[in-house]
Amino acid sequence: MSTYQIISDNETFQITYNMEQLIAGINGRSYPFEWKDFGGGEYHLMSGTNSYHVLLIEHQPNGQLLFQVNGQLHRITVRDERQQLLKNMAFGKSEGEDVIRLDAPMPGKVLQILVEDGAQIRKGDPVVILEAMKMENEIRASINGRVDKVHCHQGASVEKHQLLATIRKK
Repeated sequence: MSTYQIISDNETFQITYNMEQLIAGINGRSYPFEWKDFGGGEYHLMSGTNSYHVLLIEHQPNGQLLFQVNGQLHRITVRDERQQLLKNMAFGKSEGEDVIRLDAPMPGKVLQILVEDGAQIRKGDPVVILEAMKMENEIRASINGRVDKVHCHQGASVEKHQLLATIRKK
């Protein structure tokens, strides 16, 4: 059984799960589930009559995740039992927690960079336009802050999860 603390914008959850028995616990309540891993951070999850399409977009070393569930974006922080203990003892903040990575969600070509180093941005502002599968995709800021550094250039080919920019929290 694995135990994690999930922190979203407005709530904190205690999550446990047992992959052998396919049971998840959320704040002490148990839910049976089934899931399929399609690879590349894409999953399908079913619990009861509820069905969820999950796409992992961004995973930070500090436990922050950006993912899409049935088309809706969510940012959370995940802490395992050790990280929870360190945080409770005030040892949990690392120097890198204030800088967020903006990674390419898919391989493609950088068509346009819409910001420059030092620019103030708000959550949802477009940062880069990435062409993938003949479609233009706006890669948007996931937080309010300041562009720490743009790590790509116009015309560059990028791989999935390649660093495009870093954003420093306000």
